[in-house]
Amino acid sequence: MGDFVQENKRFLVIQVAGALVFLIAWLIIGAIFNDDIRKNKNRTRTANRTASQAMASSVNLGSIEGGLKDQEEGVARLLRAIERQPNRRFTLEGQPDPDLWYNEVSERIDEELVEQCARRNIEIDGDLGRPGKYPASPREFAWYLRGLEAVDQVLRLAIKAHDEVLEEGLARLDPITIVPPARRKGRMGTVNPYALGHELDLTVVGHPTALAFLIEELSRLQEGTALVLKEARLHSLDLPPGMQARGPRRGGRRVAADLRDRGRVEARLIMQTIDVDPKGRMKAKGAIR
Repeated sequence: MGDFVQENKRFLVIQVAGALVFLIAWLIIGAIFNDDIRKNKNRTRTANRTASQAMASSVNLGSIEGGLKDQEEGVARLLRAIERQPNRRFTLEGQPDPDLWYNEVSERIDEELVEQCARRNIEIDGDLGRPGKYPASPREFAWYLRGLEAVDQVLRLAIKAHDEVLEEGLARLDPITIVPPARRKGRMGTVNPYALGHELDLTVVGHPTALAFLIEELSRLQEGTALVLKEARLHSLDLPPGMQARGPRRGGRRVAADLRDRGRVEARLIMQTIDVDPKGRMKAKGAIR
């Protein structure tokens, strides 16, 4: 043993010295940080105790998570019900020239649906609700294209009313107006950042049976193609013999009644389609972003 110690004396001295240095360093570090470590442990225990006391023992996290999932599914169903998924033909998707596409869509409605209505003796407003002032920006072209989709749906229903309900039941759809977008400080805007409604305002004249069918169809919410009937004002154009009939208003003035409207009803219908923007945001104090 003595020989081993003598032979490895230098090595043993180094090892012992290293151990002493480590022990001294550990004691120094402990002295410096031990108080902080103790305080952090105390804070952790206090936080855990507070968190456990904040939640009532009767709270069921599984039930809360299930309720949240049901709520999210309900919102998704609501979006599917009210949001109109536009036919791509009535959007600018993939169209490099908004002007050209807008004219092409308009001409197609003229050639297909307006012509079919003419063959059924249904008079249609030649403007189809398009604005007097030609759209000047891609956003305006997109707005009126979506309005033309609503016009397209109404004309198809008018044709269906003639073919399936009553021939010559509808006399005319005139005037038709695609309500222009709200403007604020010279820019298109909306009072609701999450929902955007395109309104279609039109006057329909025809037999009560055909009009009843048209209104019923417009009132029926169809998922993904919602045309919501916001307002309907009806009055009869038929008057007893000997009474002077007053015709409908056109351009702010009342025009002469058409004798062919005897037995007919006039309805002013205001419809709206809903586009939902789930990314809509509110600025501070409720201002619209």
